Amino acid sequence: MPFRLIKTLLGGRRLADPEKVADLDQLIRHGADRFAEWAADQTGQEVALAPRAVEVVEKAIEIARRSSDDIPNQLVSDCAAFIGEAIRARHGGEWEEDPLLGLVLRRPEKIDGVAAVPLAIAEKKWELGEQLSIARFFETLPQRIEKERSFEAYRSGPARTTERIAEELLSETPITTATQTARDFRAFWKERFRIVLPNSLQGVREAERFLRSQFFLFGLHEETLVQMGFFVGEVGRGLFEGEWKFDELQATNDPTRAALVWPELPYYPVGKIYKLITEHPEGESLDEYLRLIPSARHALKSDPESL
Repeated sequence: MPFRLIKTLLGGRRLADPEKVADLDQLIRHGADRFAEWAADQTGQEVALAPRAVEVVEKAIEIARRSSDDIPNQLVSDCAAFIGEAIRARHGGEWEEDPLLGLVLRRPEKIDGVAAVPLAIAEKKWELGEQLSIARFFETLPQRIEKERSFEAYRSGPARTTERIAEELLSETPITTATQTARDFRAFWKERFRIVLPNSLQGVREAERFLRSQFFLFGLHEETLVQMGFFVGEVGRGLFEGEWKFDELQATNDPTRAALVWPELPYYPVGKIYKLITEHPEGESLDEYLRLIPSARHALKSDPESL
């Protein structure tokens, strides 16, 4: 899972290490300050830690992208720290190490959502350059946060921990859990958008568009991500059969290890959702991810060592 931001800021140490830095906020602030100094050196303009400075930051990033293809991890991590601290300066939030998502920024008044994943924003910005506007993100963030807050009535009460989610998934048989969890996601969708999510590849495409617009936003619960994974998996099982297996989930208490399996092939739809929200890769969509199942099974039948 994506702990590169934490590892880079801590010199390779996880927050759970005995030698961890006590004040995570101060550590991240130092990274943000380093990035502000770097951006000022690149542009010759002063960079304050505030959303209004992001246009200068974007200019600095474009200068760096044009001058070199080799961007140090430290610089991208410092960029993520700057973005996260700029969000905090305007909207508040608390840094937290999430067991599945890595370092996230959660809202202070109610620690219940996935919140912001600044490393995903930073990596996407360095990858796409001018195609992704951080300035536009900050312009629209207040409206997006308000929209998420207005939806909180549907998600009342504290969010469940990853361990609690795993316990609940293991409380029933895999097939019962998978079908009910997929239904829960469709119920979430209907409540949020007032329309029925098709239980099909079309529904998977709609869910992915929603997910790709949410990777840096406040408001999503982790159980929603898990539910989305089971929804995708159930669409795949409906198309190509398959069987849910929870052996790895039970051994690790990690919901991303819930497997949809065929004799030749294991698939991890929940893990795929987390990969999209943390790494945001271009290329293979959730639709394609499911459509590849028959060819992947055929290839593994022909060459089992390719797994």
